[in-house]
Amino acid sequence: MPDVLPDILAVDLNAELQVAGDAKPPALHKAAFVGDAREYYSIWVVTVFFNIVTLGVYSAWGKVRRQRYFLGNTYLDGHNFEYHANPVSVLKGRLLVVAIFLAYKATIFVVPQLLVFLAIYVFVWPWLVLKSLCFNARMTSYRNLRFGFAGSYWRALKVMVLFPAASFLSLGLLAPFAARARWRFLADGLTYGGRPFAVNMPVSRLYSLFGGTAVIAVGGLILLFMGTISFSKAFLVGGGLAPVLTFYVIGYLVLAFYRAGLRNIALRNLHYANDVRFASDLSRMVVVYILFTNLLATVISLGLLRPWAAIRSWKYTTENTAMIGEPDFEMPSMSDADAPSAFASEQADIGGFDIGF
Repeated sequence: MPDVLPDILAVDLNAELQVAGDAKPPALHKAAFVGDAREYYSIWVVTVFFNIVTLGVYSAWGKVRRQRYFLGNTYLDGHNFEYHANPVSVLKGRLLVVAIFLAYKATIFVVPQLLVFLAIYVFVWPWLVLKSLCFNARMTSYRNLRFGFAGSYWRALKVMVLFPAASFLSLGLLAPFAARARWRFLADGLTYGGRPFAVNMPVSRLYSLFGGTAVIAVGGLILLFMGTISFSKAFLVGGGLAPVLTFYVIGYLVLAFYRAGLRNIALRNLHYANDVRFASDLSRMVVVYILFTNLLATVISLGLLRPWAAIRSWKYTTENTAMIGEPDFEMPSMSDADAPSAFASEQADIGGFDIGF
């Protein structure tokens, strides 16, 4: 589908490679994904079947197989990524998550539910996010070198709790600052082969993205309101279920639009070891189109086209990502000796938190 609206964040990767005074621009290595829906479908079917048979116990093995398939088929400069997590460790993490959930349900009979929720969100959630980042980073490798994550709890608390609260209280006006703080937290903590990443995102670009997204969101809500008024009898079928579902779909697509633009800004300002840059050239309208048609196909097929949808999204994102420059790969690899527990990673998965590389 062509991008029917101009992308204010669009860049020319070739133009980015032109360095003043350099006769030869740095090398551009575009990422590639070589997996396909047919191969992944067999993994997905087996995972669904054994999840039902084992009452969800197999989900740990299913997650590891999925991660290994997607990362193993993602290539950059002729080398693929690898995922090294042990399914047993993941299973232990999920069992601990169930225990925490049961403890929470038991506690709310004694302590007001809101207080318990706030205590977990404010004090426990940042720690879980931090440990999740550490676990997933160290279980991922590229060219036999491990990633790592070394963020602090207090910075996680600010990024995951204080900045979102400030953004909410300011009615979204501080959202660009919250987004920049989150990406800085991720980049500053992330390492590869023991060497750091860094990101410096211009606030002006973030506000431009935020403003454009807000305009689209308001436009979508106006259209929803007009549709509700104009077709009230047909549109309000099922006791008003249709407009509610439409509202959630619009919100989902607007968020996808915003995140695609945010990813472009972040990766274009991401550096590794001072000599490697990155590029992201996602079309936000294409991302919205892909996610909407994926959602539509998944619903119509009763979930049977979910593997096709997952491959389609991953492939588009991967093939519009690139590395600029030649990193030094002669570095010592990280070991698993001090890899954190899978518990926090599984809690983050269930809570909808995810981090990509």
